[in-house]
Amino acid sequence: RLLCAVPAADEAVESARRSNGIVLLQARPAGKVRPGYESFGDCVRYLRGKGIRQPIYASVGIQSPEDVRTVKEGGADGVFVGSRIIKVQEDEALLTETIAQFRAATR
Repeated sequence: RLLCAVPAADEAVESARRSNGIVLLQARPAGKVRPGYESFGDCVRYLRGKGIRQPIYASVGIQSPEDVRTVKEGGADGVFVGSRIIKVQEDEALLTETIAQFRAATR
């Protein structure tokens, strides 16, 4: 289930609440941010308050280990890192270093 904007429509939140999968939340919103939901943690608290008990993962915009720390501190259960890894995949040493940095940010 993908919830891109918080507060999401009631039907999207209810659908996510009833699902047996994960909730995927954008780490960096594209466009206007609603007042009161400026941080990732604000969004997670909103969803938890609406009864979401499934794991919440962050995606879209995870570009640095600091991003990982921010969403972890905000209450995410995990992150998906995509393009940042793809951009360095041809340089094995840099790829290994980048993955290690992201992994260290989860501790």
